[in-house]
Amino acid sequence: MRSKKWGRYVLVAALIMCLIPVCIASALEVRNGDSVYVPAGDIKGPLFVTGNNITVDANVSGDVFVAGQSVVINGLVAGDVIAAVNTASINGSVKGDVRVACNTLNLYGPVEGSVTGAGNTMYLKDKANIGRDVVIFGNTVEILGAVAGEVMGAANQMYLNAPIVGDVTIWDVQNLVVGPSGTIGGKVTYTSSNKAQISPDAKTGEIEQLTPKPSPVPEMKTKYFSWFGTFGQFAAGLLIWGAAYLLFPNMLSSLGRVGREAPWASIGIGFLAAVAVPVAALLLMITMIGMPLSFILMSAYFAVLILAKVIAGDAIGRLMAERFNWNVRGYQFLGFAVALLALILLSKILIFGFGFFVSLIAVCFAFGVIIMSFYRWRKGKQVPLSQPETALE
Repeated sequence: MRSKKWGRYVLVAALIMCLIPVCIASALEVRNGDSVYVPAGDIKGPLFVTGNNITVDANVSGDVFVAGQSVVINGLVAGDVIAAVNTASINGSVKGDVRVACNTLNLYGPVEGSVTGAGNTMYLKDKANIGRDVVIFGNTVEILGAVAGEVMGAANQMYLNAPIVGDVTIWDVQNLVVGPSGTIGGKVTYTSSNKAQISPDAKTGEIEQLTPKPSPVPEMKTKYFSWFGTFGQFAAGLLIWGAAYLLFPNMLSSLGRVGREAPWASIGIGFLAAVAVPVAALLLMITMIGMPLSFILMSAYFAVLILAKVIAGDAIGRLMAERFNWNVRGYQFLGFAVALLALILLSKILIFGFGFFVSLIAVCFAFGVIIMSFYRWRKGKQVPLSQPETALE
């Protein structure tokens, strides 16, 4: 997401990019809103759902893509489940893979494929039998269901109390506990300064403990380059925002308004776009005619990645100006500068991948507000961006 290159018309290119995801989404099963309920029945997937509170009782004959605050999946999913939410509870069976980025995961149903997850608390319950491998990262991880493949990952606290056919490889763990029902058919390799607690009733293969080795990087050099890079990224963001504010002031205002009115919907739709655009670009590359369009699409895609924190920072700055009644232009710039600096600093927190999730949310938000702004303009809910900003009120 870091880059020192930027152009004057990158926002216009981003709007062109939005045509593809909108067309793709129109041919799929899409549900969105604050509280979304998909009733019992059969649905031909893929199913795309965004919202605050989501419940899916239907059986989906395809993949399920979910983004929002909370999701509960009770039905049978014949494909994969891909989710970016705060809390995910998967009670139904999943024929494919489960890939989640969330704060809390509660996996109750069986999964015939693999499970890949990252978050704070990750619970694989006793009936969550996994047909293949588990790759999981979190603060607290509990695996109580049988795993037919290997288990890999990292955690602060990891508890294994289930049959695991393959090897267990934990790259970084503070406390590793193998419970009485733990039966590990392969080798257990873990990196920790603490010895693993293994129940006398547990059955394991060879156990190897590796000692963490700190990187021998000089402290002064690390600090210098870290702060220099942060300052450079902040200065580049200010320059990009200033140029966009002078050249396309109404465009920034439009994007910020959409972000303030529908933040969760923007993040959800942006997540879907972040997934769909690379797939669409790959499909376009199959034909000679589609190769130039694929190149333009991916160029605009990377442009949005570069501008994500600027777009998100502008929306947050405008929200601050609106809440605190800052009607002076200087305060608008101050609000953006504070928001941009906060996003940059938060994205550099590496503990449990916190910085990655901050950057991911910013990217999804940027994609979402661009797509929703373009969609509203096409539907006549918003006047063209070239008209004076006062006409938008």
